[in-house]
Amino acid sequence: MHDNLPAESGWIMQAENIMNRGKMAYHKCAYFVNRAAVDVAWKLRNFATMIVSQYFYCIEVWFAPKAYVDKLRSQYNKQLKMTLRVNRVTSSAICILLAGCKEYDWWQEYYRLKFKYDMLRRPVDGPQKWAQGWKNSITGYARWSSQESHDDILQLASAEIPEDEVIHEAMNVWRTALLSKMWSKTRIDGYVGQVIESMNWWIGVESPKLYEWLSNTELKLVLETLGNGNNFLDGSIICVKCGGSSRSWTHNCIECESISVKVDIERMFENKAKAKIEVSKLKELIDDMRIDVRQKEITGRTVRIMHKDDASVEGQSIKRLYVSKKYSNGLYRCTCMETGILMNIRLQDELFKGNVYLE
Repeated sequence: MHDNLPAESGWIMQAENIMNRGKMAYHKCAYFVNRAAVDVAWKLRNFATMIVSQYFYCIEVWFAPKAYVDKLRSQYNKQLKMTLRVNRVTSSAICILLAGCKEYDWWQEYYRLKFKYDMLRRPVDGPQKWAQGWKNSITGYARWSSQESHDDILQLASAEIPEDEVIHEAMNVWRTALLSKMWSKTRIDGYVGQVIESMNWWIGVESPKLYEWLSNTELKLVLETLGNGNNFLDGSIICVKCGGSSRSWTHNCIECESISVKVDIERMFENKAKAKIEVSKLKELIDDMRIDVRQKEITGRTVRIMHKDDASVEGQSIKRLYVSKKYSNGLYRCTCMETGILMNIRLQDELFKGNVYLE
């Protein structure tokens, strides 16, 4: 423990040391946690044993400023995504849940809970016993210890040491609140979120082992699709099959009459055989919705795009445009078919985004 304990400078130094240890561990263990050819289930086990432990040395008692905790959480999530080899913008919540992992905050709270209700209640001398003198101090541990409400679930006598299953039960309740907070901040499709929330994986119900059922590339496809790491569920982009709606799971996989392949997300989570079938259909659908962006001639044609519109309730709406001219700077002269308003739009950029439906 740092000599400046409980000064903030001591916690900052500890946080910086741990970030460096996490980076160095991942670099040294890259062969086991990051190689594309290695089975993802094996990589996740290696990540849990070789990397995760680096982040929680003395986490029970040190409390870095929020900015440094955010950096540690961000680095932890980034390294998990590197192990899964998914796009960096893919939702961390989706990656954590579907990879069978735990959040940085979960580990932090778990170790503190074990420290308070297990280690400090055992008749064993050691530096950790210093914490018993912090009850009325200004340290972060003292503040956490006085505010945490796990005892409402644990229902322990003053010197009782709980079984690990009891602590995990308390953590399941705590994790529900954590994931509700994460869910409100994450950028995922509404229907996908509802399905995952309804399955209650985080309160003791066994989660689907997609990381064991699927190949590395199949799991990457699922994580990036459900976690908005690709544009398949991007609500700011038009459906290129019908041109009548923005993209969403409900539209793309259930309602769109121009799409013949229907993907059932709930079947995907049932067992390996069904997961393989649904992921195969998902890949076929994603491939079918890709646009050939090779210099399509769009001058003289009518197109539809999702376009920002301050007058729209959701901030954007479908615009039907007649493209009359292309300028040298990449702009296209367009006429809105509904209003007759002239506008200049970089349609080639929209085409690359997959946001152009050609009539």
